[in-house]
Amino acid sequence: PILDIRVDGESLGICDDGSCRGVVDTGSSHMGVPSSVLRQMSDSLRVDAGDLADCRLARAPTIEIDLTSTTLVITPETYMRRLPLRSDLQVNSRQPPVDPPKSLRQSADVGGNSASEEWHCSARLMSINFPAPLGPNLFVLGEPVLHKYYTVFDWQAQQVGFGLSSSRRNVGALVRQDHQGSLTEEVDVFDVSLRSVDASVFMQMKVVLRRRA
Repeated sequence: PILDIRVDGESLGICDDGSCRGVVDTGSSHMGVPSSVLRQMSDSLRVDAGDLADCRLARAPTIEIDLTSTTLVITPETYMRRLPLRSDLQVNSRQPPVDPPKSLRQSADVGGNSASEEWHCSARLMSINFPAPLGPNLFVLGEPVLHKYYTVFDWQAQQVGFGLSSSRRNVGALVRQDHQGSLTEEVDVFDVSLRSVDASVFMQMKVVLRRRA
């Protein structure tokens, strides 16, 4: 069970009745949250991008997930979408922005955000609508959690254990070019047409380990 969820130290209040559950999913690139609190969490975690090229470097609130025996602390380095978005684009909305331009272009040069446009950094959240007994207050702990915590699945005891991993995100800060960060080498121009305002790509890999006697 999940005892409480806090954003920037403030409880969402959704778990007060003891109905919150969590699922650890290695196949989810986002963190799944109940639809009833999706807008609240998205708005609380959304910050102005300013001149950032990498939103994982943004100064943004932390997410705290209280479990029975530990508290998971999720920071912008793992929950933020990497690329800034123009402020009139809603990634969780099915509707395109009103009167959008033909395309959205962002130069890969540091400081490429146009002064005439407002850009924001947003969290990798997705809406979850599961009925009872799993839902309705079900959270899916995907990559934003798993990129920070080493996770052990104990099938016999039906338990999941978490420990801070030794990844670069935890033992060393992300590589910064001054304070803005940089885009990946493959991205020269961020171009999103009206038909692809929002897109999600999910990948899953199966690894089989065999131990020799």
